[in-house]
Amino acid sequence: MRVLVIDDEALMRQTYRAIFKTTDWQVYYASNAEEGRILLRDRTPDVILCDVGLPDQRGTDLVQRFREKGVTTPILFVSARGEPEDKILGLDAGGDDYISKPFDSDELLERIKALYRRNRLYNAKKTPTTESSTPEDPPFYGDMGWSSRDAAALIGGEKVPLPPLQGRLWCYFLENPERILTHDMIIHRVWGPNGPVEENSVAVLVYRLKRRLASQGADRHIETVPGFGYRLKRS
Repeated sequence: MRVLVIDDEALMRQTYRAIFKTTDWQVYYASNAEEGRILLRDRTPDVILCDVGLPDQRGTDLVQRFREKGVTTPILFVSARGEPEDKILGLDAGGDDYISKPFDSDELLERIKALYRRNRLYNAKKTPTTESSTPEDPPFYGDMGWSSRDAAALIGGEKVPLPPLQGRLWCYFLENPERILTHDMIIHRVWGPNGPVEENSVAVLVYRLKRRLASQGADRHIETVPGFGYRLKRS
């Protein structure tokens, strides 16, 4: 496995070297975003570890640019900030997982291996039904809909722009009104097989979607079903 580490802290890079000594992986190190772009192009890594706080560009902005350019390599964000909001910002930028410093070395290795396995499985068994891209204009449910052209939820004729992950989740709700969507179902549909390891990723994403929809009073239509998941309801 080839791993690209993008981290500006020399001490952290030394820590990674010590951790990866126990593996037979090929690991490449970049100290800033520009070096990361070059190594991504030249080394074609299987997994990328990216620190959020880079000196020349925020890690979230760098990853967002990667995704805009069509890079599908699994990406694990690493940050000293571990609040749910920080994690979902990383996932929304295009990250596949998020781990907070300080972390356990065994956990880090397992997360990297999990991302690698999921990506290999996805590439081996990729079918149209497992794509995680946002569908084109799902049917309306009452006065609630989606505009793919505007990347916005439609609520009573008003547009509410949504980031990609929230847009996928909203479309999934529209495709399955009144149906309970479990944690695993949402992970698979919104993130695909490279879904995040963090248990609270779905809860935080639902929270952020509801907060966006609150401006039009539509947050009340997304119901939490304790012990099961979430569903879209009329009232």
